[in-house]
Amino acid sequence: MLKKSFIRFTLLIAVVYLCLGLFMGITASAGTQVFVLPTEVVALPVNLINGSLQSPSFTGAYAMRHMSLVPGWSTIPLDPNDYSNPQAYTVELHKVGGQSTFASTEADGDQYVELNAYVAGRLYQNVATVPETRLLWQFAHRARPILLNPTGILEDVCNLSIRPTGTPGTAPTAGEIICTASSNALDWYYYYGTYTVPAGQTNTEFGYSAVFAASGNGAAGNFLDHIKFETGASLISKKSISTSAGDNSTAVVGETVTISIDITNWGETDASRCVFRDILSDDLDYIDGSAAIDGVSAGSLATFNSVTDELRINF
Repeated sequence: MLKKSFIRFTLLIAVVYLCLGLFMGITASAGTQVFVLPTEVVALPVNLINGSLQSPSFTGAYAMRHMSLVPGWSTIPLDPNDYSNPQAYTVELHKVGGQSTFASTEADGDQYVELNAYVAGRLYQNVATVPETRLLWQFAHRARPILLNPTGILEDVCNLSIRPTGTPGTAPTAGEIICTASSNALDWYYYYGTYTVPAGQTNTEFGYSAVFAASGNGAAGNFLDHIKFETGASLISKKSISTSAGDNSTAVVGETVTISIDITNWGETDASRCVFRDILSDDLDYIDGSAAIDGVSAGSLATFNSVTDELRINF
């Protein structure tokens, strides 16, 4: 689902010259000024589904569910000889602390997935992607403390592969393996990275395959949770200008111009430690303390350099 957040800055400017040049030659006059956005590749949301494996919800320590009952995810056996085995299309879900050999702490929510169920398989999800955009991926990984790994100090290993959709039964190539995770059972370990969608790739497979289980049983190990594959923050700003003139005409000396900047994050990832900056025209004077964020005084978050005419707002 598209995660869209919105913030509005406002600031007041006093007109000190009769003619007004504001922000790259745009004149402040009656009504709203429309700024044409630059041409760019917009990363539409990936909308990865059920990344924390909270659906379907179940009671008890664990649940074996056919993949059709697990929103977003599919699984396919690694060995073609298992294609006819109905159990090969099962997804194994666990509850945190449900048994002594399960994860004892949460990564995100109280459910997670064990990569292999009855047989070794590839757990994957197909998503729509925009070519040549940069996406962010993340997952939490943990080993299972059972059988040959009772203390949990040995490591399970799995691969994350990202590639075009259409060949789920084919093993990923070396170039399609984005990350190899190796983790013990003592905690959840996080893995992060970026992926640039190749030209022409409008549908992408995002999936996991077990490489090694320290338990000695390929169907007992490699826990996964808190999975993300999403667009980064994508901030778009638009300005509008109004004047204090009674007839809302072109501003003249002594009048006040109100500048509103609407900033929208169209990405799926939060934006943090951001700075808005702009250079005011020499025709204008910034009114100290007038900057506001969502209608609340920006206070010390807004600074103005009267020498360079640069306004900065931290948000």
